[in-house]
This record gives sequence, structure tokens and C-alpha cells, in this order.
Amino acid sequence: MKKNYCIKTTIFLLFLNLILALPIQAQVTIGNNEKPEKYSLLQIKDKAAVEGEQPDAATAVTGGLLLPRVELEKKTELLPFVTPEVVAANDAEYQKKKLLHTGLIVYNLIENQEEDLCRGVNQWTGKEWECFQIKKGQAIFTINNCSTDIKVFGEYGNGVALTGSNYVAIKVNVEKIGTYSISATVTDSQNDNGYFFLASGEFMSLGEYTIILLGMGTPANFQTDEFTVAINGVRLNGENSPCTFNIQVKDTSIRPKYTMNCSLTQVQGEYYEEKVLDATNYIEVTLTVDPSSFTAPYEIETNEVDGIKFKGSGILTSSPQIVRLYGEGVPFDQRDKKFYIKTNSESSTATCIAEVFIIIPPKRLMAIGYTATRYGYNWAQVGGTSSNTTVGKITKSNWMITDPMNFGPLKTSIVRYSGFTNKGTAEFANGIATINNTDNLYLRRQGYYSGASMNTQFERDVLGYNDIKGMDIVVIGWTEQAGWNMTDAQADVLRRFCQQGGILLVFNESTALNTTLLRTFFQKSDITTVSGAANPAGSLYRFANNPTDPVLNGPFGNISGLLWGEDASTTRYATNLPLEEVELYSSNKNILSSASVEVENAATAFRHRELPFIWVGDGGFTSGSIDLIGVTSLTICPFLIGDKVINGVTYQNYPLPKVFGSSTNKAYNSVFAANAFAWCIKKAEELKRSLGN
Repeated sequence: MKKNYCIKTTIFLLFLNLILALPIQAQVTIGNNEKPEKYSLLQIKDKAAVEGEQPDAATAVTGGLLLPRVELEKKTELLPFVTPEVVAANDAEYQKKKLLHTGLIVYNLIENQEEDLCRGVNQWTGKEWECFQIKKGQAIFTINNCSTDIKVFGEYGNGVALTGSNYVAIKVNVEKIGTYSISATVTDSQNDNGYFFLASGEFMSLGEYTIILLGMGTPANFQTDEFTVAINGVRLNGENSPCTFNIQVKDTSIRPKYTMNCSLTQVQGEYYEEKVLDATNYIEVTLTVDPSSFTAPYEIETNEVDGIKFKGSGILTSSPQIVRLYGEGVPFDQRDKKFYIKTNSESSTATCIAEVFIIIPPKRLMAIGYTATRYGYNWAQVGGTSSNTTVGKITKSNWMITDPMNFGPLKTSIVRYSGFTNKGTAEFANGIATINNTDNLYLRRQGYYSGASMNTQFERDVLGYNDIKGMDIVVIGWTEQAGWNMTDAQADVLRRFCQQGGILLVFNESTALNTTLLRTFFQKSDITTVSGAANPAGSLYRFANNPTDPVLNGPFGNISGLLWGEDASTTRYATNLPLEEVELYSSNKNILSSASVEVENAATAFRHRELPFIWVGDGGFTSGSIDLIGVTSLTICPFLIGDKVINGVTYQNYPLPKVFGSSTNKAYNSVFAANAFAWCIKKAEELKRSLGN
């Protein structure tokens, strides 16, 4: 084995070993006869110290230390000082010598990026060569997609100097850290138009980055310029051809003169909180253009509101001319947003107004209830259209919530929501829907979950299971007395569902179901549900006078202090309720019966104060009719929808009051239900955000 691992020609290091080996003196100065500084074993200087001179003054004027110059080969090996055979053997003696040479210093002549070896002073750490300099060498990076990862910003006109708004953003993928330069210059230098783009710096870590190339210069001519990107001075994108892009320089000699027709301004696309705007989100503006301005550039933009704005630019070519202002940014608030549109027109300073409405994303709703009739007890039951316009739709509850004019993404929608979509159009097309991650409205017939054997299935459907999402809203309609044998475990699932941000809406008069459900929710074993002789079909109950409540005074109207009606059978009311835990909507008092006496701590309708849960003790609360007898009856079918004109817009499935109980009273069941659904949707979104679901 080779015994000398240092460069044999390095006389200085051999001399140093001899000096340090001398027992007669522990410290040495080379160059003059001065004693070295206290903590220095070896000092090299040829200039004597001068009294009063700064301690860090120069100590040499004729030369310095010349390190051995080598060509290092491997980051983790002592090559070229040992033979390749020694490296290959990698025995214990070699490993020991590696450690013994810790601190060995050389000057490397070759930069080797693959081995991460820098040119310059290197020291051996015992394991590898370490560069003395902070220098990392040139970075290695590429542009993944020349078409999508290069974006040009700003307006360009001949004779107009570039500013900070003129830049090119390029997304790159860094494979090796180090210094970088990236430029964009005209592809053909013979067609140089007086401007370019440039950026330089240093990448400190790997990954994807967006580099901003600032524009410099002044375009001389109005024309289309092709630019080519150079990476570290080379017009290549890694091993591929270089990326190119075009910039149109506009003719600034023709001045823009045009006006906007504000009445024709249209906002397009759907807008959701925290969802980045894309090409479907834009404002369409109609311009009346002065013919002398054809080929002039237009620039139109809005103010920024809650994280988003719109802008567009181009060339005036005709009159009228429809242009698009594309949106950018991410909305961060659910409030409606008003934008003021301004232009670069020299003939008009007028602005137009455009409004953007944030839409609530889809919610997963499961409706459970009786489906053997067309009265709409089950909100997901689909019905057809009656030929009798007085009667209107079959299964009115479903028609009301699936009409986009009521709950939809339209500008005229009462509740701006993505909308509920039925799976089919026939009356029972939903059937027993398979729970998946695609649909947002599911139907379960009343007996589907009956009994303890269905506990696991119920929990999975409501709360989710594996990769299948749970529900956002569960609505329980009318079930027969034994229609759904709800277990304590199922009631507990619904309570946990609400505790986790789910919304529960109940219109039910099953004594057993309600007793199980309410005792579980309030953790109170003496709660009972009662059907009194003074609460028959056609009974009327007065809503609490609370216009600040979001359900009693919601988007479909203020029904605070008004009435709702009992359908066909007998209302159930809950007793022994902890009233401090509920927002009481109506008591057990039937206003049409003198025999009906208000019971303390009882309710026919309430909203839980802490949990998102609304309860009404009448399964026929949402009952609508298919025949004229039902429509005109004072004791059945209190739920009515129909036409209503609001601000010149006709709503065909709008919740309406129905003459009920007596010829002088009206029941507002459908309005309450619509407001309750609006509250459910908004509350589900609010809880989703606050709980991070």
C-alpha cells in the first residue's frame, strides 16, 4: 500500500512536518525572526510589526502561502492521492487514513457538478472534500412547460418605456442549488426592438420556483416580437430546445376613444369562497368605439374586492365591440362584491358597476321519510308536473329545494348555492340511492334503517366510511308510527353528527322516534312526545315573535309572529324540554281551540341553541297536494308553492302561504321550511370552515 498520501512535491507541507516535529521549539515563525502570536503554532510573515500599528495590519509584502494544486476526482475519496485499487479495497487501514488526514487542505483546479466538487480551496473533513467558499456553483434548472409556465404581464406600446408592471413570470424546477441567470431576448437579434427581460440570483434549495424577469428598455416599433429564453446564458431548456413567447407592442399613436354600455355588462362564471378564479370567471363589457380609434389599445380593469379583480386589454377593432375582463385572485369572503369598471378611454371617464355573488359549494343531503304518496313527505322524492296550474308541482318540497331560482347559482337565485340535483326525473327514480362521492341528494325510504341490525349502515351513511364522505345535512320527514324503529345508537349517531358540524332538520310526528331522538339530544330521560285531543288536523300554531331569528326571518320572508298549520292527523309536542337550551318557535297551543292550554316547557317547533338541529312535531308539515281538494282544504296539505314576481322576475316554485285552519287565517309552512333549508345550507358552510372539515 502506498505510504505517503500527501503530494510528494508539496515541499512546504513536508517542511512543516519537520518543524512541528522539532522538540526544541513549540512555535515557529517563517519569514522573519519574530516570535509568533501566542496561539499560533506556525506563523508566516515577512514584514516586521510597527509599534502603534493596528493589530490586523498587513504582515507580508512579498508573497503568500501557495497550496498544492490538484484535480480532485471523488467527493468522498482521497483521489488522486491514492490508487483506484486502494479505494476499491476500502479496507480498515484506508478508513483509518481517511480520518488521520482530516484537515488536509488543497486547491482544486476543476469544478465537478456531478460530484459536487467546487473549484478553489477544499479541505478534507475525514469523510469528504468540503469547499471553503460559500460559492455553490451554477444552479441546474429547467422550465417544465414552455406553453403554460411562462406568463407575460403589462402593456407594451412603441415609444413607452417599460416599468415595474412589465415583467415575465417563469416557473422553473430547480434540480441543483447555486447561482442562476435567466434572460429573454428577441429570437433574431437583427429584429431587436429595444427591450429585453432579465433576472439573476441564487437558489438556496431544490423544488419549483417562479422567477420574475423584469423588463428593461423602450420598444421602438409597434409589432409582434418573439423572445427566446436563455438559462445561465445558454438558449436551451435543459437538453431540449429553448422556450419562446410573443409580445405584441401596440401602436400608441392612435388614441383609444370609446364608451361602455353599462346596461349590457354581464358577469359570467360561478364564484366560490377560497376557490381560485379561472377562465370561466369574467365580466363581459360592450364598447361603443369611435372609428378613428380602430387599432388603438384598450385597457379596462376593476378595483380589487376581497382578493379578486378583473382586467382585460386588446385592440379596438369594431363598434360595438364585446370584450372580456378576466378575473384573477381568490375570494376570501362570502359577501356580495361590487366592482367599479374603469377604462383608458380618452373620450369618456364614466365607470360601470358589476356585482359578483359568492356561491355556497355543494352540500351532501340525505332525506329519510315516507315515499308511498306524492305529498312530498320525503324531500328527495321526485314528482312530475301537474297539468293543472293551480295545483302546480307534485312533491312540492322537492321541487322547492331543487329549483335553482330558490337555491341555485343564478344571479336571481334567492339563496346563492350550487344547488341540489335529483338522480332521476320519475317519481321514485331515486329509490334507495347508493351513497357515493358524486351525488349531493340521497333518498332513504322510511323503514330502511329500522332496527339495531342497521346501526352500522346508518352510521356509515351519515358520518362517512373509508373514502366515502358523510352527509352535511340530514332531513327527516314523516314516518308512520312504526315506519322507522330508530334505535338509541342511531339517535346517538345523529347527535354526534351535529356535534361534528352536520345539520339535522326534522319534520316528524312518530311518538317513539321523537322520544328516542329528543332524549338522546338533550340527555334528559323524562322528555316525552304527546298528541293531544286539542291538536287535531287543521290546528294552527303561532310562531314566536322574533324577527332577528334566521329561520323566522330568512331569505324567503319574515314569518315572525305568523302561523303554521297541522296536516291531516295530530300534532306531537315535546314536554319537559330544557327551554334554556332551545330557541322556541311554537308552543303546544292551538290558537283555534279554546280547550288547548299552553303547557310549560313544551314545544311543537324549536331550534337547538348549541347544536345545529331544528325540530317540528308534524310529519305533514311539508305536505302538498296533487288535487284541487287538497289545495283548497283547510285541514290538509298546508305546504304550498307557486308563482311569485320579485323585482320583475317570476319565481315558479316559490314558497307561499296557504289559507288554512279557517278562511281568515294563513299557514306559512312552506316559507318556514324554505328559510330553515337556507339556514341549513349556510350553517353547514359556516361550520365546515370553523371546524376545518
